[in-house]
Amino acid sequence: MRFFEQLFLSFKYYGETFRFIDEHNLYRKLVLPSILSLLVAIFVAWFGWKTSESIINNLLTVFSFRQLSGFWGDMVELIFRFVIRLITLFVYIKIYRYLLLLVLAPSFMRISQQVQSIELNETSEISGKSAAKNIVRSMEIAILNFFRDMLFTGLIILMAVVVTWLAPIAPFAIFFVESYFFGYAMTDYRNQFLHLSVKESRKIIHNNIGLVIGNGICFNLILLVPLVGIIFAPVLALIAAGISIDEVEKNSK
Repeated sequence: MRFFEQLFLSFKYYGETFRFIDEHNLYRKLVLPSILSLLVAIFVAWFGWKTSESIINNLLTVFSFRQLSGFWGDMVELIFRFVIRLITLFVYIKIYRYLLLLVLAPSFMRISQQVQSIELNETSEISGKSAAKNIVRSMEIAILNFFRDMLFTGLIILMAVVVTWLAPIAPFAIFFVESYFFGYAMTDYRNQFLHLSVKESRKIIHNNIGLVIGNGICFNLILLVPLVGIIFAPVLALIAAGISIDEVEKNSK
């Protein structure tokens, strides 16, 4: 029951994020990460399109659908192109999430520090060396989570192929896996502010796994909104991740 309570609380605190930004006039803090997020999305979209085109052309040299007569040859090739682009889109959306975490790590760290200073009513002086260390930590978590995400996604797809009745569940399982790993990365910024080790941070994340997954779910859903999602979803996820666990831990004391 605790998991589902946390899951629904994460949705509530996403709504609270808008109030928090407005109340503390954090709009200027959103500008740089929003621009960077848009640039990352444009780069990934361009690179993904080029990659899919190259893959399609190479595969078409191996599988020639022109051998089929007229309409059916064109139809099969059209479906083939669509499937390849869909698979490429799926992979590059994953890449976008984690490339975002790498590129925006310095901005996320600064925003999280300000949010936590307000939320916990305390400041934390971070030297240049400590800041660099935290940025490297965030990047390492992003890279590790990317490979873990891909591993679990591959296993889910494999299970769906082997045990066919699991196929309808697979997309939802993949969605939850993606949400968990993205929410994990966002929550760790809050824990860095409290000078928690990676191990201590992981413990808090696992104790609040409903909040973490809920945060990732909200991010993924907002990301579906054209342009607006790309620009605002990352920063909203970061702020929501911090204030949700802060409030839950305050209420549990």
